[in-house]
Amino acid sequence: MSLEHQLAKEKTVRKLADEERDSVGQDWMKAMDDLESLKAINQDMTLQVQKTRYWEELTFKTQVVSSKCLADIKELKSQLREAYVELVKTKKTVKVTQDLRAELNSNKVEAKALRTKLAKEEAKTK
Repeated sequence: MSLEHQLAKEKTVRKLADEERDSVGQDWMKAMDDLESLKAINQDMTLQVQKTRYWEELTFKTQVVSSKCLADIKELKSQLREAYVELVKTKKTVKVTQDLRAELNSNKVEAKALRTKLAKEEAKTK
């Protein structure tokens, strides 16, 4: 083999090696860019997972509080019903009491009138 031929062959091999090195370098840079992109995506996903957990916990706490509030509302409605029944009973009792007082006052007036009439009759008979 001639020296020129060997030199041409070596140039070709170097050229191929340089192209391969450039190709590997480009692949390496692309891989590093992809890795950075994946890291950013991973950070975003981690943040989204944390937000999701936060909202799930908040939802659970809200449901617990809502359940307690609903139980309190049911209890208050029950107490309100009981208070209303007592109010109706009290109104009836007040009405009966007022009627009895009116009747008592009427009887007192009538008794006073009868005493006065009795006193007059006694005064006449004396």
